[in-house]
Amino acid sequence: MPPRPHVAVFFSIILIAAAGASFAQPHPDDVYWVDPFKSAGAPNEYTDAIVPYQDGLLLGGLFNAVSDVTVLRIVRWDGTTWHPLSTGVGTDNMGLVHVIRKVPGTIYAGGMFDQLGPWGASSYPRWGNIARFDEPTETWLPLGDGTDRAVRGISVAPNGDVYCVGEFTSAGAVHAQGIARWDGSEWHDVGGSLGARARALAILATDHGVYVGGFFDSAGGVPVSYIARWDGTTWQGLGSGVDNLVTTIVEHDGKLYVGGAFTRAGGKPANRIAVWDGRNWSALGEGLGGPDLSHVRCIEIDIDQLYVTGTFTHAGGQPVGFITTWDGSAWRSLGCGANDQTKVALLHDGVLWVGGNFTQVGGKEIPYVAQWTKPGKNTITFERLNARRMDGGVNLDWAFTAYGPWVESRVVRRGAGAGDEVVVGVSASQSGELLDAAAAPDRSYDYTLIVRRENGTEARSEPVRVDAVQPSLWLGQNQPNPFNPSTSIRFAVPVASRVSLRVYDVAGRLVRTLADQDYAAGEHGVTWDGRDGRGEAVSAGVYFYRLAALDETRTRKMILLK
Repeated sequence: MPPRPHVAVFFSIILIAAAGASFAQPHPDDVYWVDPFKSAGAPNEYTDAIVPYQDGLLLGGLFNAVSDVTVLRIVRWDGTTWHPLSTGVGTDNMGLVHVIRKVPGTIYAGGMFDQLGPWGASSYPRWGNIARFDEPTETWLPLGDGTDRAVRGISVAPNGDVYCVGEFTSAGAVHAQGIARWDGSEWHDVGGSLGARARALAILATDHGVYVGGFFDSAGGVPVSYIARWDGTTWQGLGSGVDNLVTTIVEHDGKLYVGGAFTRAGGKPANRIAVWDGRNWSALGEGLGGPDLSHVRCIEIDIDQLYVTGTFTHAGGQPVGFITTWDGSAWRSLGCGANDQTKVALLHDGVLWVGGNFTQVGGKEIPYVAQWTKPGKNTITFERLNARRMDGGVNLDWAFTAYGPWVESRVVRRGAGAGDEVVVGVSASQSGELLDAAAAPDRSYDYTLIVRRENGTEARSEPVRVDAVQPSLWLGQNQPNPFNPSTSIRFAVPVASRVSLRVYDVAGRLVRTLADQDYAAGEHGVTWDGRDGRGEAVSAGVYFYRLAALDETRTRKMILLK
């Protein structure tokens, strides 16, 4: 087993100990906290970063081992087993990954590490606190000479440029106080960078600018207050900003959700979390509280429900144990929470993954990484969507569970691989069954169950494929049925053939011949207007229509209303 890692200093701005804090009391919801790894073992030190990767996750932090596997600061979990990511980053004794960002083909890792691979190994170059993992070659590569101090945040712009923030003063040979840009080949400052002694902890690159938060009062010479926006040409403040450190910035639904150690935003009370709508700041209830300089570390958003991690111990005035959720109107606890700070949260596969310094969560011994499995108010669980061919179409049955308000569900059909979606059925129930009589036998289809929530958002199931059947004689259900005054009947023949289609009453007497001629291979249709062979309207009741071709017959029932 590798020795436990250590570093001299992790926080040059804030150092908060949880010892002596007032923790939330045991809670009935503690049952929803679970150990995601069980017998596979957990990292041997705290976790700072969790991101989705392939069929599992990537984790980054201070750890250098999981169970008996050496994994330097970054590791892959495939849902069952742990895997090192090549050499990892840092050394056996030194190093820390603060942030991981995944883009197609590349993984970026930032933190405090000068070396990749075992300490003292001459074959491993010394790199500056940021590196990228090339997936095709499974190789760690440098970004030039990196930075001279810790990288706290990484964001990749729509054009592929990599922005990083941290406690550094230079990137490569470029003076870059707190923020730098990597264009794929060299480092650049960003508009003159941030003010002297500035430290940046949060970054978000969007298609309408780069947002940066941290501990600074100017950006490119422009006075700002702990948060700023770079539009590609100039720096701007976000109104009057906030009154203390910013640690995380998340964009959702056209707004910025900002967390930190501040107590005011835009000159108004906003305890450690606030929302910027492009013009004004607003608070979320009473916000969060705790020891001096307690702060938010991460904000994860599920439509209109927020999950927040950090070093705070209260939310809305109530004990929460270092993690909480905002449901749109009030702060709620997640059981009794954790026994030490939580640093990262990720919604993945219907559950909330949480990482941090804790060794207990929900009153259970679960070190450094845990799952919160209680469904959120926007959670919709798809239990089944079955589609199978039968005589006359495709039979569909479905079921789902909605944990919050919803309006309707609908099943849609799309031609396999192409075409527009066609609504097959709409329901106000969480389960149902129907026959898609309009599904042609010679075509493959994808069916999807869609649930529309009360807030207007939708959840979609995975599509279910129904393959085309081998060509054969096919007679569809008339549409509409029951009908008045007329109805359409569709049929298909696999090869060109003589076809007869006749209507009979319940006594077996011929009522009308609708077709008696040659048809080409494929699907065809006829209409019955509810009249007999003499052109007289028939009485209401049950009738049968029979298709005969290629020495085969198909019969269906229909109902005429008056």
